[in-house]
Amino acid sequence: MACSAPKSALARAINVSTSTLVLDRMICLAYTFITRRASPALILRPVLVTRLQSLAALVALALAMLSAWNLAQAEQHARRELHQIEGVPLELFLPANADGPLPALVVAHGFSGSRQLMYGFGHALARNGYAAVLVDFAGHGLSSDRLPDGFTEAQYRKLATNLDAALHFARSRPEVDPARVGLLGHSMGATAVTRYALDRDDLSLTVAVSLGAFGVDLPPDPYRPRNLLVLVGALEFESFLRGSTRALRNAWPDGLPGQTYGQFAE
Repeated sequence: MACSAPKSALARAINVSTSTLVLDRMICLAYTFITRRASPALILRPVLVTRLQSLAALVALALAMLSAWNLAQAEQHARRELHQIEGVPLELFLPANADGPLPALVVAHGFSGSRQLMYGFGHALARNGYAAVLVDFAGHGLSSDRLPDGFTEAQYRKLATNLDAALHFARSRPEVDPARVGLLGHSMGATAVTRYALDRDDLSLTVAVSLGAFGVDLPPDPYRPRNLLVLVGALEFESFLRGSTRALRNAWPDGLPGQTYGQFAE
């Protein structure tokens, strides 16, 4: 007699339960117990594993349902439009009852990310009365363009052209106030938007989330970039903590996290 473990495992994985499979398993367990003198603990272990798998499946299902419910709730506060501008995939988030002109942020993802990973920002901004333009950088998401290898000048020039397209699109929308447009980026996106904003006076603000090594290279000028907000988590990688802290202290040598320096009116 042969005990087919793969068949039993497959039955558990796809949650199939028929009299044939149950009988096969019972015979297989009895045969193992008689011929190999396996302990009852070993016999019961597959049952325990099955129950744990069932519990894990239920938890996963509950989390999926909760995520779907949260997404449905978020969608009540925003409307989305997908566009392709100059070969750059963009997704526009607007408040459900947009009454423009609105302030807007172009939102840039990190390396190996996509605009979908930034949906939380899009929904939060729309819920609070902002327009948001989420971008798929070259080499990411729906983009068919190639991103140059390495964190090089060529790569950041390509990212800058993508930001150009996103900003031009944002300012062209009738719902957006073209004088109140800024940038928000995470990780690679944080470096891209900070570099881009260094010599731009037409941006209302720049938000850098998890700014990496480029923070070390920011000039000692509190007005470059203009109205810069740097955000970093306490448990981030050391390079993010170091870069974000240096971004502050290059401009404000005695600067402390959690404090605002300078005046927005300036």
